[in-house]
Amino acid sequence: MKERWVDIGKFFAILAVMTDHVYGDLYTSNKINRVSYFSVPLFIMLMGVTTFWSFNRSTDMIGKKIVRRMFNIVIPYTVAVFIYYVICFKGFSWNEYKNYLINFNISKPHYYVLLYLQLLVVAPVVFYFIKIAENHKYPHIIEILWGGGILCVSFFTNSYTKIADIEGGGGVLFGGSYLLVFLIGMLMGKYVGVMSEMKVRNCFILAVVLLLCALLMGYAIGTKGLFLDVRKMLGIGKNPSGFTLILYAFLIMVCICLWDKGISCLVSDKMNYFIDGFAWIGRQTLYIFLYHRLFLDYFLNSYFSELTRIIKIPLYYLTMLFGSIGMGYLHKYLRKLLVSSYTYAKEK
Repeated sequence: MKERWVDIGKFFAILAVMTDHVYGDLYTSNKINRVSYFSVPLFIMLMGVTTFWSFNRSTDMIGKKIVRRMFNIVIPYTVAVFIYYVICFKGFSWNEYKNYLINFNISKPHYYVLLYLQLLVVAPVVFYFIKIAENHKYPHIIEILWGGGILCVSFFTNSYTKIADIEGGGGVLFGGSYLLVFLIGMLMGKYVGVMSEMKVRNCFILAVVLLLCALLMGYAIGTKGLFLDVRKMLGIGKNPSGFTLILYAFLIMVCICLWDKGISCLVSDKMNYFIDGFAWIGRQTLYIFLYHRLFLDYFLNSYFSELTRIIKIPLYYLTMLFGSIGMGYLHKYLRKLLVSSYTYAKEK
């Protein structure tokens, strides 16, 4: 079970990641920068959605699925760190490479790998309690209580745990507030079917209302900052996310879901193919996350920083997107070639 809106959500999230990272290179507006902060909580919510669907329909042991998903991110990450190291230092040292690898710090966005792995480890526990609630007389009350427990854990981990000296939620146990965000995503995965039962008219009305709410909240964040995070109970405000960005990302996620469900029923096949293109990019976000700073720091800013902004903006975004996707396809091809080589040798 995989719905298109999830991949479209990933597309908008990775677009926001790149927008955040080109601050100072393509623009200097703090308002634009703040509005892009929803990227990581949106990614984690969507991870929660797909994880719930995967666990809920699985006939295999959940432990096997966890190990498989870990390998699916650790192997590309290991290769990416090697490529970064060789390009950055124009040589290779095993000890230095190993230190960068285990500290997740050769490129700032790589903290997300550690965050992802931590959430994968705790994912079966979160899922288990959601399933327990289904068999209770008052399931929603149990889910609320479970959410309150996760909220307390998130507050504790944000305030008193530091497992790695890296930026972002990866350096905090279970991602701090991202554990709560992950739970919200899992609950979205559980209840998203309710939206599928809505009439198209009602779906559009709710989508318009939520879009206006998201736009107003984005405007408020751009002008006033993270206005709900006065006490910063859930993170430092930006990363790990506080209440402001969690609510903002949730509005965006539900809005994307509703708009996609409504539009897919009304637009032509050609328009749906066009929207499928954004979803296709969304499915490549692992490699875009791993490599976009490589193209930004070691290629674009080195050779094209003097161009006019009207040329730089599309050039930077397209290069980071499709250059990273190209690296992903190259990685998959080399991995397939390596497996085929060993299989061939074994058969001989």
